[in-house]
Amino acid sequence: MLRKPVVLLATAMPFVFLLQSASAQKTDHDHLQGHWFIHSMEKNGKEIPSERIKSIDLVVEFSGDKLIQKVDGKIIREARIRIDSTATPKTIDTTFEELVEKGIYKLDGDELTICTGTKPSSVRPTKFQTAVNRNHVLMVLRRKR
Repeated sequence: MLRKPVVLLATAMPFVFLLQSASAQKTDHDHLQGHWFIHSMEKNGKEIPSERIKSIDLVVEFSGDKLIQKVDGKIIREARIRIDSTATPKTIDTTFEELVEKGIYKLDGDELTICTGTKPSSVRPTKFQTAVNRNHVLMVLRRKR
């Protein structure tokens, strides 16, 4: 009697390892996919008040190689993204109408931190911070559930 469950378990184990292996192979690009909302934001060394952030229903959607920004459900900006998860820090380039904004990112579960230039001519940030006259914005986004 005990032999059937043992055989069944032994047969199922390789499939469990395959499923775990496939999950472990997900890339940052895969993990970015979906809808995110801005939890906090800082621009040029100044924190944007949370009341102001909450008053704007801004959703950032990653879909394939696209970044789509929506306010109140309406698309306000669409861009192509390119990430390099092998760089230190990891980089994200966002292209709007052939203008490239260079940034860095870190992904921690359902929290995404992005620091990027606010102008296409801005230098790529090297740290997750902003300063006066640096033309950088720091955003902490959380996955929308």
